[in-house]
Amino acid sequence: DQNNDIYYVKDLDSVNGTYVNGKKIFSKTRIFLSDVIFIGKYKLSLKGQAKDLREEIAIKAYNVSKTYNNGTTALKPLNILIPAKSLVAIMGPSGCGKSTLLKCLNGDLKTSSGHIYINDLELYKYYDYLKLNIGYVPQDDIIHKQLSVYQCLYFTAKIRLDNTSDDFINKKIDKILHELDITSIKHNSIAELSGGQRKRVSIGVELITDPLLLFLDEP
Repeated sequence: DQNNDIYYVKDLDSVNGTYVNGKKIFSKTRIFLSDVIFIGKYKLSLKGQAKDLREEIAIKAYNVSKTYNNGTTALKPLNILIPAKSLVAIMGPSGCGKSTLLKCLNGDLKTSSGHIYINDLELYKYYDYLKLNIGYVPQDDIIHKQLSVYQCLYFTAKIRLDNTSDDFINKKIDKILHELDITSIKHNSIAELSGGQRKRVSIGVELITDPLLLFLDEP
């Protein structure tokens, strides 16, 4: 909408929502030249700038560290640069800080120092937008054992995706199950699955939103 050089943006019932300066909008919102608009995986502005975030450097972290209130240092200062469209493994002995690093990089744990950029966006500044574009599968199961595999993915989609039909969700679930090679257990109870199968379902849960990044702890 344009009226006397005053500009507004309105989300037209999209699946992933529309964000202004990293915050989701729920009504017609006025925007200015300095504002940053996020639609899907794209970053836009009234200045004519547009970026496909999937092409940006996936992770840039500078001087990132973590020290707990009791004085325990869980992560010494480090720098990381991970390009887009890459697969990176972080390896090391138990207790060396691998899980702490992952949690710091995905925003699950607040760092003690440093700066983190996800696809060229400052993690904490744009966290409301980024948290839906970051998939994170921790060591422990994140799925309800009382549900079937299908129910688990279906309810996740209903919670995380807006304005979606059951037909859309079912097609998405079938695609994810096929990609993870677990179509055969679609209607099985999660409680009766093997550990590896449960891990695949956990990954499937995070793939529902087509994240920019996927963190897997002990996959």
